[in-house]
Amino acid sequence: MLVTLSIAFFLLFCIVHACFCAWIATQKNRSGLNWLFLGFFFGPLAICALIAVPSLRSEQKTASSPKKVEGKYVEALVYAYEQGISVEELKEKVESGEIQAKMYGEWIVVPEEDS
Repeated sequence: MLVTLSIAFFLLFCIVHACFCAWIATQKNRSGLNWLFLGFFFGPLAICALIAVPSLRSEQKTASSPKKVEGKYVEALVYAYEQGISVEELKEKVESGEIQAKMYGEWIVVPEEDS
């Protein structure tokens, strides 16, 4: 009876840690299933490791937004509309050097206009 109760508490302990790891992982935009297994087998160690790793949202956000450069940055769609061209034409003109700007995904960095 005592052995069965001990096994039940141990399994409950593992399941609670697994679910908690999966929940934290999804909040940090990481694989919930992978962290569920890690939480089940490693318990509190997996939770500590998961808390230590950065969120993927912040990494993706910094990767997709333009870097700080001289000039102003606007969405490429807005800039293309202001120029009266499509986004594809805008990309071609930037690559060819016809427009002095830099493309960062959906953003374009253009030099500041002197007033």
